[in-house]
Amino acid sequence: MIKDLLQSKTKSYKKPWPENCAWPEPKFYGVKYDENLDWRGTDQMKNLLAIKDYYDSLVDDGVLNRKYRPEVDDFYPEMGEVYWDDRFDIEAWREELTAYVNLLRIPTAEPAKSIQSVLSYEFKNQNLLRQAFTRRAFQIEYGLDACSEELEFLGDTVLSTVVTKEMFKHCAHHDYISFDSPFQSKYDEGELTKVRQQFVSQESLAARARELGLGQFILYGTGEKETDSSLEDMMEALIGAVVMDCNWDMPTIEKVVDELLCIQMDTSFEGFLIKSYYDEFNAWHQKRFGHIPTYKIYDTSNGRYRCEIQFSVPKNDKGVQTSRLLSVEGETRSQAREEAANRAYNDIMYQGLWRNLHEADIQPDLENSINQVQELYQKKYLDEKPVYEYTNHGNKWTVTCHSDGYYGFGSAVTKVLAKKKASYELMLNMLEGAGMDTHKWREVMK
Repeated sequence: MIKDLLQSKTKSYKKPWPENCAWPEPKFYGVKYDENLDWRGTDQMKNLLAIKDYYDSLVDDGVLNRKYRPEVDDFYPEMGEVYWDDRFDIEAWREELTAYVNLLRIPTAEPAKSIQSVLSYEFKNQNLLRQAFTRRAFQIEYGLDACSEELEFLGDTVLSTVVTKEMFKHCAHHDYISFDSPFQSKYDEGELTKVRQQFVSQESLAARARELGLGQFILYGTGEKETDSSLEDMMEALIGAVVMDCNWDMPTIEKVVDELLCIQMDTSFEGFLIKSYYDEFNAWHQKRFGHIPTYKIYDTSNGRYRCEIQFSVPKNDKGVQTSRLLSVEGETRSQAREEAANRAYNDIMYQGLWRNLHEADIQPDLENSINQVQELYQKKYLDEKPVYEYTNHGNKWTVTCHSDGYYGFGSAVTKVLAKKKASYELMLNMLEGAGMDTHKWREVMK
C-alpha cells in the first residue's frame, strides 16, 4: 500500500547529521526532521491517500474490477471525481502524487547548484541528486533509506548504451542492399570495446570526476576515503539519478551524458584515436591552471550546435585578459566543441602565450643551438621533433629547420654551421612568439 510505504519514511536517524556537511540534512515540509511529525499530514496528501484507499476498497468489495472499471451499472464515485472518466485513472493519480512528493525535497544547496551547473540539468527532486552521492556506509551510519548503489547499476547500463549509440554513428552502417549482413562495421568487437572503454572505464570516469570537481560532494562513511572506484560509482549513480528524474527521456539523458563526459568522436575510427585540438587544449589547460576549460553546448534554431568555451590565459604584459570566452558553431556537439578548442588554441598561440619559455630559462647560444633545440623538444616545449632539410649550392649550404609551426633558416660554407644558424633562428622565433625581446641575440647573426 502507498500509505504504508510513506509511513515507513517517518523514522529517526541513528546518528545526528554530521557537522559541516556540504549537503543539508533531509527535511520534510521545510523543517528539520521530527519523529513525532506526520509529514503526510497536509490536506492534499490526506486527500490523495484517501482517494486511493477508497478505490482499493471498492475493488475489494467487488464493485470495481482490477482495472478500476465498474462492475455494476449506474455507479457514481463518492470521492475523487477528478480522476474518474469511465474508469479510475490510476496513472493521473500517480502523477499527481509524484508531483506532490517531489515538493518534499531538500532545499537548494550549494552542492546541488554546482552539480546542476555542470550537468546543465535541473533536478525536479533534488533528493535523487543527493542519493547519487551517498555511499552505503554513510547510509547505514546515518539511517537513510537507500544509497547510490541501485542508481549506479542503472547509470552504468545507460552510460554504456549512450556511448555505444554515439560510437555507431561513426563506426558502423546499415547496408540495406546486403541480404546476408545488413548491419556492418569494419572494426571488430575488440576494437569497438577498446574505444568504448576510453569513456566508461573506471580510470576515465574517475579522471573526469576530478576534472569537474565532483568528488568533493560524495558522502563517505567514517573511515572511507576517495578512490577511483568511489568516483566511478558516483559518476554512474549521477547518470542513474538523471534517468529517474527525467523519467527516461532519452534526448535529455544523452545531453547530460555528453555534458558530463564530453564524448568526442571523429568521423572515422582512426581519427578518433588521433589526438585532437580538444584533447591537446584540455591537457595544456589542465597542466597550466589545474582544471580543464568549461564547455557549454546549446541547440540553435537552425539545427546546429553552439559551443561556448570559457578558458584561462597566462598572465602577460600584452594586455590580453586572463579570462576569455569564445562562441563557435558546429554541425554536431563534438564538432562544435572541437572547433571551440581549436579557436582557443589558435587565439593563445597568436598572442604568443601558449608556451611559457621564461620557465625554460634558456639563453640562446649559436655554437650550442642544435643541442638547445633538441633539449626544448625533450622538455616538451616543442611537441614535434625538429626537422632539418639541407641543400648544397656548390660552395655554400642552406639548412631549414621547422617544428610546431616555427621556422629557422641558416646559410654558411659548412653544413654544420648552416644547421646551427637554422636552429638558432628557430629558437629566437619561439622566444619572440612568447613575448620575449630577442634583439640582443639577433645581433649575433649579423
